[in-house]
Amino acid sequence: MMTLTTFSEKQSDSQAYVYWRVGTKRGGILDVTLGFEHSDSALIAELYAIQHLLFVLKVLGREPGSGNGCRLTVSKGAIKKLALGRSDKKYAFKYSAFLRNRMVGVTIEVSRSQVFFTSD
Repeated sequence: MMTLTTFSEKQSDSQAYVYWRVGTKRGGILDVTLGFEHSDSALIAELYAIQHLLFVLKVLGREPGSGNGCRLTVSKGAIKKLALGRSDKKYAFKYSAFLRNRMVGVTIEVSRSQVFFTSD
């Protein structure tokens, strides 16, 4: 199963760092700046980053046609709830639409662990 792991860290109401990793060797940091301010900027930035990593940078080696065979390990439990359509964070539904459409069937796990993001 192809796994993308992300962890977001809020910097301000319009900026967050999103740490990402695929496997044990490939990873990086995305500095995501939103065009607006929001108190939940880390959640929105992590959703933007996941979509960018999957469909623009194609970090899993190809552009996913569906979520089958893919696993996302994310730092925000709200992302899993948004994918299931069970979140009360209505403002974030539009940023997570790709999880309910194009990535339907994806396995989402929540982990706050930063162990994979430490320097070797």
